[in-house]
Amino acid sequence: MASSTASVTRVVANISQKQSKTGAVTARPVVAAKHSSFAARASFTTRPRALVCSSSQVVAVLDSTIDEILAAEPDAPEPTPEGMNRYETMVMILADASDEEVTAEIEKVEAVLGEAGAVSIESLNRGRQPLAYNIKGSPEAIYVQVNYFGPGAAPKHFETVQSIPVLGDRKLIIRFMTHKQ
Repeated sequence: MASSTASVTRVVANISQKQSKTGAVTARPVVAAKHSSFAARASFTTRPRALVCSSSQVVAVLDSTIDEILAAEPDAPEPTPEGMNRYETMVMILADASDEEVTAEIEKVEAVLGEAGAVSIESLNRGRQPLAYNIKGSPEAIYVQVNYFGPGAAPKHFETVQSIPVLGDRKLIIRFMTHKQ
């Protein structure tokens, strides 16, 4: 029974609640990063005012039962292809960028990594997050996590492409960091 309670607590902790303008409460699962070295060090919530649901609210909101959630097995990590390393790049995009601009920028990042030889590129838009300090006058940024397998030259190629000045369009990526996992 104790392990079941711990599992239910984990499920409750992975549900965030927000209230709309009409007063209706909606809940959505907080997506955990697959094999993320960033997630081990940082907690990503969509807004500082996000609340944790009580267990009775979780049972009322979820379509599936707690037993189904507890029975689901986590995905096994994908084996690393020979001669490649597993990388995770966190990209911060200007907060005032439109959804179309963010999607286009994510596709550009994936294309740059693909031309450098990266495979199994997975992107996860983590949404708007508050910054510790203003960057380019903005207190928020849109975080995008990109996991991929690639040769050692792939992150270096991405860094080189990001250092090239942009003519005409504004540069949307304000910071990025790559970790070898």
